[in-house]
Amino acid sequence: MSLMATGNDILFFWVARMVMLGYELTGKLPFQKILLNGIICDAEGRKMSKSLGNVISPEDVIKGATLKELNERIQESHMAGYLSSVEVERATKGQKKLFPKGIPECGVDALRFTLCSHKTSSQYINFDVNECHINRLFCNKIWQAAKYVCLCHDQYPQHLSSMFTDENITLGNMGHMELWILSRLYEAISNVEKGLETFDFHLCTAALKNFIYYEFCDVYLETTKDILKKGTLNINEDNFDSIVPTSPNPEGVLSVLRSCIGTSVKAMAPFMPFLAEELYQQFLNLSPKKERGESIFLTNFPRKEKLEKWQNKELEEKVKSVMEIVVAVRRLMATNRVQKKDSFRCHVQLNSSEELANMTPFLRQFKCLTRYDNLTLGMSTISSDRKDSTNLGFCTVHLSLPAVRFTRDVK
Repeated sequence: MSLMATGNDILFFWVARMVMLGYELTGKLPFQKILLNGIICDAEGRKMSKSLGNVISPEDVIKGATLKELNERIQESHMAGYLSSVEVERATKGQKKLFPKGIPECGVDALRFTLCSHKTSSQYINFDVNECHINRLFCNKIWQAAKYVCLCHDQYPQHLSSMFTDENITLGNMGHMELWILSRLYEAISNVEKGLETFDFHLCTAALKNFIYYEFCDVYLETTKDILKKGTLNINEDNFDSIVPTSPNPEGVLSVLRSCIGTSVKAMAPFMPFLAEELYQQFLNLSPKKERGESIFLTNFPRKEKLEKWQNKELEEKVKSVMEIVVAVRRLMATNRVQKKDSFRCHVQLNSSEELANMTPFLRQFKCLTRYDNLTLGMSTISSDRKDSTNLGFCTVHLSLPAVRFTRDVK
């Protein structure tokens, strides 16, 4: 064994004795490194105690438990003589405060991912069941993203012979967003690799969650839907039967989707082993043989040096500006309660011809991510009886509001 993981509370009276006894009997150290875990406390930072009613069983987090079931266990501890009547009353109140609706079913992977999301260097870990439930929703997000890619694979099996990273992707045939997401994938894998080397697992989980949840699902995947749809088909819905290409290069988009989800699932394996294994086997099932293959844990882990050629910092800065504009447009539309049926205009006024040249190639993505087809870019402002604007430094976002809306608001 090269690594010993343990809590700092038993370091001297147990781990130290293991080292001394092991060296005395074998002449070798039983392990080379010790990883100290923090003591798990409740969400308020208190040590878990039956008398406080804040003890959380891993099984309850995995399978879920009602408040009634939690209270019954307190009574069982009382009948066994572990708790006094006063402690039972205090524990029952504590459970009602912490878990008014019980503990929701989160699953093994969500629990494991949540625990890995805390700093290993922290002496105490405040465990929040709500955080674990959020990570269960994250598991569902990964599942839905993989389902989308698999359904695209079913439509174009001739273009997707493998569901895993294609390191020989021809970057010259890719669009701006494809190049961007590949660059962000490289950054995510770099951070995962760094976190694993230093045992900072929270860096790994943060990098994977940021990439999969926000960059891949919320941004890139959304920009692919108008390329892989027919007419006005909404791919957010469960009907994927009419996916057909409306772009001259859907193959490049599908290749990037495959690489992103395949690499992400492999990188997720240490933190969500069951979900990763199931998705990996489903990916293998898409092959012509349709047979379950070797475990994902017998495959090569993603390495940053193989993806380094995808790094593109200049493009990342451009897309960062794109997302600032998208967020500003969404905020203006939400603040002014603008709906698609309203007659309004959204215009982005860039400060320089250089900024305009940088943003113009992303016009399709602007329209896709804001869900507004008439968005315009330019260096001039717009005239309107009523408009709302947001200055972002390098540009100003204008929202021209309809006269009907203005009259209604005044009344």
